[in-house]
Amino acid sequence: MAFGEILEGLSKGDGPVAGRIVTVSPDVTGTTSLGPWVNHRKPFARSGQADAFIEHRITSTARWEFAPEGQHIEPCIAEMNLMLLLGAAGLSHSLLGKRLIPIGTVHDPFVARARDALNHA
Repeated sequence: MAFGEILEGLSKGDGPVAGRIVTVSPDVTGTTSLGPWVNHRKPFARSGQADAFIEHRITSTARWEFAPEGQHIEPCIAEMNLMLLLGAAGLSHSLLGKRLIPIGTVHDPFVARARDALNHA
């Protein structure tokens, strides 16, 4: 919970750190306390997408309004993609000239699935 509260506090500000954080979570956003961050900073998509939960009147504690300025990426159930994406985001300064602070969350039992990608990333 402390992790989520720290990110929530950062998400409400416009400081230099908050603008560089990119979170990544393979379908465990809510259970790893990233919900408030995602609600404030939005999930990333190359073009804006309305929240399908609101559109179809489905109750959800998260807001899934995707935007180009979004700072969260949801690779679904794909721990390998999680680790490779975090590794690439960590190289953003070399690749794109802008430093990012990648933060990934995953539940312990699934770390084993991603060990090879973590090692290579």
